[in-house]
Amino acid sequence: MSLTCWTCRLRRKKCDRVRPVCTSCARLRISCDYSGVKPEWMDGSEKQAEMAKTIQAQIRQGATAADDRAFAVRVFPLRETLSSQNQSTEPTTTTDSDGSTLRQDLSAPNETNDFLTCLYLDTVFPCLFPWYRPQTLAGGRSWLLTLLKTNQAAFHAAISVSAYYFTRLLARDAANTLRTPCEQHVWDIWASHMDLSMQLIRQHLSDTNAGRGRARIFDRTHVLDSIVHLLIFEASLAKTGDWNLHLTAALSHLDGIFRVHGLKDGKYHLHSVLLSMQLPSIFDGNNLGYHVWSADQTSFQFSTAVLIYADIVASVCTRKAPTLQHCHDALIAGSSTPATPSDQLIHMEDYFGCYGWAFILIGDIAALDTRKFAAVSDGASNMEELAVLGQELKTRLYHGLERLGPIPASCELPGKINQYDQHVLVTKLWLHAGLIYLSTIMQRWHPTDPAICANVHAALNLVKVLTSNIEIRCPVWPLCVAGCMVEDEYKLEVRRIMSELPPLQSFGPSKEVVNIVEAAWHRRDQLEGNPPSLADYFRYQGSTILLI
Repeated sequence: MSLTCWTCRLRRKKCDRVRPVCTSCARLRISCDYSGVKPEWMDGSEKQAEMAKTIQAQIRQGATAADDRAFAVRVFPLRETLSSQNQSTEPTTTTDSDGSTLRQDLSAPNETNDFLTCLYLDTVFPCLFPWYRPQTLAGGRSWLLTLLKTNQAAFHAAISVSAYYFTRLLARDAANTLRTPCEQHVWDIWASHMDLSMQLIRQHLSDTNAGRGRARIFDRTHVLDSIVHLLIFEASLAKTGDWNLHLTAALSHLDGIFRVHGLKDGKYHLHSVLLSMQLPSIFDGNNLGYHVWSADQTSFQFSTAVLIYADIVASVCTRKAPTLQHCHDALIAGSSTPATPSDQLIHMEDYFGCYGWAFILIGDIAALDTRKFAAVSDGASNMEELAVLGQELKTRLYHGLERLGPIPASCELPGKINQYDQHVLVTKLWLHAGLIYLSTIMQRWHPTDPAICANVHAALNLVKVLTSNIEIRCPVWPLCVAGCMVEDEYKLEVRRIMSELPPLQSFGPSKEVVNIVEAAWHRRDQLEGNPPSLADYFRYQGSTILLI
């Protein structure tokens, strides 16, 4: 494999070997080639001369495009941004490649950060969490702005997500002639912001661990919020990166917070943690009929909800019981354990559109999968006990569907679905996916199995109802489960459904769902006699994707 890019070799320039695009090619806005095989145009003859002319034309085109700043979004590399923030606000001059003088306004870095912050608040965050719509009188999403202003590690992680989303918008707009150079600038921005976020989190973790018992609750929760936003970025990027490490670290940190500030009768007690974060408020003494939480308290509840969800979904991929399974009843509203009036629990439907008791069922199925996989591997003799547990879970899933009733009549009228009906639809979708998941564990399954077919068709019908009536991102985990198990004659319909998912197919895990489903179909056809498990399907190209 070439250590330097072939473009720099062609131009006989020094290459700094930065990947995926070296600094020289990025600065000139030209193609950067790191292919492992020598390009056919590198022949030392006519093809090489033609390619040299093409590169020169790209350089001239890039210079021309850079001059047309009136029609371009002002985006600047973060490395310049960080170095200029501590300098004078007086405008400076720089010399362009053609010798002309350019006037650079040093307020531009702040404008870039403001643009990406607003993009995150107005577009990216609602896209990632479309079901999260807190009441305005209870503070709305104002806590998120406070978090970005006071927690630098979370801010840099959020800006990274926002910058990545912006690159997807630029890539989609084929009519934008400045797409390639502008997109490269934004990639520089999110990479640098991510580096800063990681550095700050490591420093904060070190400081918190050094303080141990003396560390304030706010120091601990700020670190947790930072790691969670880093986890959100990893899931949004949908690459096989460090999401599992971040999730493990976040769950460990959450456990530390509860052990120091929120244990009651040996169990997690969310209300105790929130009370330890209580500060004087203008709402004290006012009987509003509901509690107005501070930004820190709201942020902690959001981080806890995200970790409960991510822990359950990840357990399917990693074939491990959810880490938080032992405290689901103590944290999630609607569980089998009744809550006292003084308890504050997490209403998962407010964050992910699905009732918490359904998530608990999915986590229990994952734990059963873990036990059965271990039993088969060890040749254990408790298979009958596991079969009984599987039948109990199946009964609970069907009771859940009966409890929700039929699809609400309002779903037949576009745009008329209220929030309660939305929660019913999403929960039913998760339950049907749970039944499919359970079937793959408890029996030798096949897409033509009547029980699997019925639940796959029901799940796909719910997806179509949701996407046709509500222009928001569909829950990707149940869609992926149903897509992997669909019959051959419905593959085209699944492809159509996935191609029409709003808002951006190239952002977040949506694009990876397509890859996972297509790979599952191929693998299923290759191993007809001994089909792999659902957990195997979720390991796309040898690694797992966190479907948030």
